[in-house]
Amino acid sequence: MDLSSLIVSLLFGLLFISAIIGYVRRRDPLSRDVMLIFGSVGMLFVIVGARVVIGSLPAWVDGAALALLLVQPQFTLRLANKLQPVHRPVLIGAVIAYFATALPLLVLPLKQAAVLVLAAILVFVVTDLVAAFYLAREARRRVGSARVRLASAAGASALLALALLVSTVVSSVPAIAPAGASLGRILGLAAASLYVVAFMPPRWLRSIWNAVASFDFTQDLMDVAGDANEAADWQRLADVSRRATGSRAALVVTGAPGAAFVNAVSADGSAREQVAGTLFSSVPTASDERRPIANGEVADQARAI
Repeated sequence: MDLSSLIVSLLFGLLFISAIIGYVRRRDPLSRDVMLIFGSVGMLFVIVGARVVIGSLPAWVDGAALALLLVQPQFTLRLANKLQPVHRPVLIGAVIAYFATALPLLVLPLKQAAVLVLAAILVFVVTDLVAAFYLAREARRRVGSARVRLASAAGASALLALALLVSTVVSSVPAIAPAGASLGRILGLAAASLYVVAFMPPRWLRSIWNAVASFDFTQDLMDVAGDANEAADWQRLADVSRRATGSRAALVVTGAPGAAFVNAVSADGSAREQVAGTLFSSVPTASDERRPIANGEVADQARAI
């Protein structure tokens, strides 16, 4: 195993361990999907390591490892769907394509299913590129570290798809096989590095992001006209907070449970109508700026969003 392949294996191994720790700590759907993303890739390296130590493995193990690797884009698409709704036909089509091309590899000898393997790889590439598109689109809506991390995840997904495509399809052409193998390793290393930025950023990088985000938040918050009234200040706080956190809606609430008031609301596009009409019937309008939250339960209403 060359140095670049060893580094890629170590990075994905660390990402998998970090994802497991994150899921054990938080137990939320996002952490679970991240763990599954790196678990599908991490198990492949376990198989490779077992082959190095033990030697030849049963044919079905190779098929299972490949099928496990090929499911990775499905988890990435699930993650993107939790951040921003993915069109339902896209989700259903991706699942059907995976089942049709990857699952048969569990029982068919890989050497006798070359066409099916190629089709499964193409499904992997297309699905990962689609997931990268949705992650990139969500990144454009975010600011600060959230934008950087989502953009890195999108780039990593696209590079991983290209790495697999180059390593398998291009490397199968004898005339360009050496160059294809080298390019595949470079793309794999770049993908692993971006995954680290997205899901396991170093402490010093997080410190820089936090400092920049705090500065931008303060500057935006201070960008209010000197003669602005209290309502304008609350509205500015809601707008800046929503953009800084990448939320679809933000409310500024004062008071205590049973006597709380919504002072300002900021929503992204059609989310304002949804929030006002469904979740928060008391969101203030231009003529009614300090109406109590329905039922007076601040925490429960906030979680509903």
